[in-house]
Amino acid sequence: MDYLETFNELKSALLELDLKWIVHEVEQEIETGKFVEEKHSTLKETGKDIAGSRFSRGQKVDFTKRIDYEPKEKLLLLLDGLSNGAIEPVKIEGAISKWLGEDIHSIKFVAEETDDDDERNTSRLRADNQVINNLKQEIDNLKMELVSKND
Repeated sequence: MDYLETFNELKSALLELDLKWIVHEVEQEIETGKFVEEKHSTLKETGKDIAGSRFSRGQKVDFTKRIDYEPKEKLLLLLDGLSNGAIEPVKIEGAISKWLGEDIHSIKFVAEETDDDDERNTSRLRADNQVINNLKQEIDNLKMELVSKND
């Protein structure tokens, strides 16, 4: 599986479904990168002589380092974004509508800080519960498959 190609295809599909805010947030996360801790030895000054200071190995300390996401990790981020940002809200909307027992035409989830054109609308994903549950299951299966692959 070409992870980068799959990532780009899914990204294009999300853009076509007017889910650009999911793509935007995932791209921001990818641009930020991930942070890992590394241990490095330090030097400590042990004295001075004619040549200058003398050093010996000091204690190890943790340093944080930024690294880029691998293509497989980028795909997993996008799948998580789709699941958490689109599928789950549709499931919540269905549960709320069922609980209220009324014909609700739409429920819109809006972030506290949002651009005018950055509407978090999942209306194009509305479908019956079976379709949404199947889509969620397929995403979860694909994520499990990706995580279990060692490449």
